[in-house]
Amino acid sequence: MIIDILRELCAEQQWAFLEHESGTDLLVRFEGENGAWSCLLSAREEQQQALVRSVLPSVGEAARGAVMIAITRINAELIAGGFDLDLDSGALSFRTSIDVEGDRLTPALARQLVLVNLATTDAYLPVLQEAAAAE
Repeated sequence: MIIDILRELCAEQQWAFLEHESGTDLLVRFEGENGAWSCLLSAREEQQQALVRSVLPSVGEAARGAVMIAITRINAELIAGGFDLDLDSGALSFRTSIDVEGDRLTPALARQLVLVNLATTDAYLPVLQEAAAAE
């Protein structure tokens, strides 16, 4: 099962996590070089998908335009994943995912999926913080 591989990855990396009662989501607190944030690891077993979402602080209404422009520019550079901004709520996150239908999620793929998410979030965090400060 996908969730088992995600749990094993957390154990391997020595990350403490909270598991949602649904048994499909793990919440990890991560600290990078440029800040700290929560990361949600989700297993969609029926669809054979794994989703990793780094959840960043919400963006105030006045700064949403600046952050939207910043993530549009950033996303144009990215190969894997993308930043998302909910223009109504200000929710900001970075998403990576994999669909393994017809195959399986291996520990190596899961590790890469999560580590790319965390490294990318950390790398672009200063740019996003600067844009969010435009209030």
